[in-house]
Amino acid sequence: MILLSLLADKLQSPNIQSDYSSDILTHTFIAEGMKQGNTARKFIRCEEQDDLFKRLVLERETRDLVVQSKSDQNLINAFKEFKTWLDETEYSPSDIAKCILEHLGFLFYAPENDKEIGIMFEVINNRGKSLSQLEKIKNYIIYYADKNGISDLNDVVMENWPKILRRLHTVDYTSNDDEDRFLRNCWIVFKDTNKTKSYHVYDNLKEHWPPDETSNWDELKEFVQFMDSASLTYEKFLGLNHITKGERKWLKRIKYHPQIASITPLIIAIFERIQDENIRVKLLELVEKLNFRYYGTGIANRADTGQGELFNYAFNLYNYYGKPEEDTGKIINENWLFEKLRKFISQKANDSAFIQALTLDKDESGNYYHWHGLKFFLASYEEQLRSENRESLDLKEVLAKRNPDSPNDFFHREHIWASNETQYTDEEEEPIMNKRRLGNYILLKETQNIKVSDKPIEEKVELYWKDRKNDPNTLMIRQLKDLYDQAVKDEQEDKHWSRRTYNYWLNIYTRFLDAHEENLVNFALDRWKVEGVKNRRKSVIIDSLTDKNEVYHFEN
Repeated sequence: MILLSLLADKLQSPNIQSDYSSDILTHTFIAEGMKQGNTARKFIRCEEQDDLFKRLVLERETRDLVVQSKSDQNLINAFKEFKTWLDETEYSPSDIAKCILEHLGFLFYAPENDKEIGIMFEVINNRGKSLSQLEKIKNYIIYYADKNGISDLNDVVMENWPKILRRLHTVDYTSNDDEDRFLRNCWIVFKDTNKTKSYHVYDNLKEHWPPDETSNWDELKEFVQFMDSASLTYEKFLGLNHITKGERKWLKRIKYHPQIASITPLIIAIFERIQDENIRVKLLELVEKLNFRYYGTGIANRADTGQGELFNYAFNLYNYYGKPEEDTGKIINENWLFEKLRKFISQKANDSAFIQALTLDKDESGNYYHWHGLKFFLASYEEQLRSENRESLDLKEVLAKRNPDSPNDFFHREHIWASNETQYTDEEEEPIMNKRRLGNYILLKETQNIKVSDKPIEEKVELYWKDRKNDPNTLMIRQLKDLYDQAVKDEQEDKHWSRRTYNYWLNIYTRFLDAHEENLVNFALDRWKVEGVKNRRKSVIIDSLTDKNEVYHFEN
């Protein structure tokens, strides 16, 4: 109908001779009686989409349309694609209309029994354009309700599904993969924490609610209602809407973590079961710190991802809130969850493990440039510096992708000691540890990055300092001048160099990067500190000139 409505426009041209006029196409397939003010449309969509569909086929207009779901966007995309094709194709509108109306047919088949309906459903949904599991289970639940005459189940799908899709669209969560991740997290919290099975919710759902078994249909109804509620949590979490100031602070930070898959079910469960806003804020704070310490820094590994434990916490909190835990007898509530999360951090991401994740031993081969959490970490450090200076920083702005319309506002994670600067590099150790360590990275805008490029450290520091007012940038680069001057002073007082040799400059560079890294690591210990965990460390000293393999030690 969209294609035919656009063809009707094309056929209005007096230069086109055709067996099918614009009026014939419109009256036959789109609507009758428009000129007389008695418009009778030939096809009406469901209530949620009909207004948009009506605008497309009657007015041929996409401006000012309100898109509320992926289906809405699909209709607009189809309209634009057909319009572009008709403007560019070598075929005449007359030939296209003739092809569609005389050679396009539809086969209708009426199945004779319910069993046949189920078989057809499976075949159709597993060929052609792939559907998300979310789309598949909607169709299956409607089939299940119709087959067994459960109108209440059908009603709850019709009532809640448009809201689910609208909320997911609001947070730009509309691809098949996005919808499948949403469904997977819902299944983990509501029904089953098995990690492998959670990737196959459609199959699991059919297994739990087979077409001929109706004894627990009301649980299927509850699952649909739960998904509706979980989609609201997604709107709060990813859209930062309908939340308190305290919740926004921690959810915003979590949103920009490099990985959030392991804690998303937990966030859903917290919003489902914890009614006290203040307690929710404290739990979200603890979840944010756990996630960054363990998953954000890469402490978690394939041998021990910890996901199973966190999934179980979410499942138990939702399904057994207020009841005793089977193993310990402790009541499952917010206090139980606080204890579980702190224990998780103590065992898997305590301060010693956290510091080790943020520093390179001399025999380590890692490179923080490849750390997915580097930009978020540096942005968090800059946020802290701004707050100390009574300024604010929007993490979204700093972490945004490059904008073609304003490329100079793009923030880089950049080397201080340039990777291509070789004046004091030992070729046998290239790339040397100093270039790969956390202390060699800063956050700065495009304009500043272009200016300094591959210059030596001492020249970079001077340029940063001179341009600090003319070319406003991150506050962290303004710190470098004092750190560098102190490194020069300390080296001269410590060694009393008679001339400036290769080792003289290398030692200064090392001291300077030590000082910057020390600031970063101590910031991390304070920013992601967790009270009540084992082996608590308040501060650390970085010294890469030590003879030891580890470059850090602790104050008394």
